[in-house]
Amino acid sequence: MNKSIFIVGPTCAGKNDFAYELSKHFSFEIINADSMQVYKQLRILTNRPTDKELKIVPHHLYGHINNQEYSVNHWINELNKLFKIFIAEIKSLFLSEEQDFMFKL
Repeated sequence: MNKSIFIVGPTCAGKNDFAYELSKHFSFEIINADSMQVYKQLRILTNRPTDKELKIVPHHLYGHINNQEYSVNHWINELNKLFKIFIAEIKSLFLSEEQDFMFKL
């Protein structure tokens, strides 16, 4: 059975660190839902996962967009593609979110 856990809360509440620590112990993969962490150029400003963390726990939708428009619709389309992969491979995931607008759909 595939399981998904959504971690939501205010900015700087420690959601990414919490998801990372749990993922190390329970073999979850993490999908970003932060509207700013998708941009390559904002790594330090948005506290994206480090290279070391990325090697230990698979992360998705972090730092993959260059200086271009990126909307909730773009994110949903990418998320749907990932869900299909996860379902096919019977993987589990955490969805870590900083901006609550992603869940007001």
